[in-house]
Amino acid sequence: MAIITIRTGRILGDIHRDMLKMVGDVFKTAGMMPPNRAWVPAVDIYETEKEVVVLVDAAGIKQESLDITLYNDLLRIAGLREDESSSRSRKFYQMEIAYGAFERVLRLPSAVESDGAAASYKNGLLSIILPKIRKTYRVEIA
Repeated sequence: MAIITIRTGRILGDIHRDMLKMVGDVFKTAGMMPPNRAWVPAVDIYETEKEVVVLVDAAGIKQESLDITLYNDLLRIAGLREDESSSRSRKFYQMEIAYGAFERVLRLPSAVESDGAAASYKNGLLSIILPKIRKTYRVEIA
C-alpha cells in the first residue's frame, strides 16, 4: 500500500505567493505600483561547508537605515528606502520602484553562531555571512 503525504501548508503558501506575484505583475505591466504596497527586497540564501550566506538586493537603501537581527535560526532584515524626490511636483509615466519600509524574516537552513557574523554593503548588495555551528566535537580522553 502506497503512502501519500499531502503538505497543504506549503501548497497553499505557494499558491498565495504566486497570486501576489501575478497581481504585482499586472500593476508593473500597467506601469504603476499599487498604493500602500509593502515591498520586500529579493534575497538569496546559500550555504557552504562552514557558513550560511544571505545576499539582499538593497539598492537605494542607506546603510544606516538597515537593521539586522539574528535570533536562533531566524534572521530579521529591516530597512527603509526613501523617495528622495518626493517633495518635487512631478508627473509619472511609469513607476516600478517601490519605496518605504520593509521587513524580511528568514528561516536559516542550518544552525549558526552569532559570534563571527559579518555584514557588508557594497554597490546596493547587502551580504551577511554567518558561521555554522560545529556539529561534532572531539573529546580527548584524560
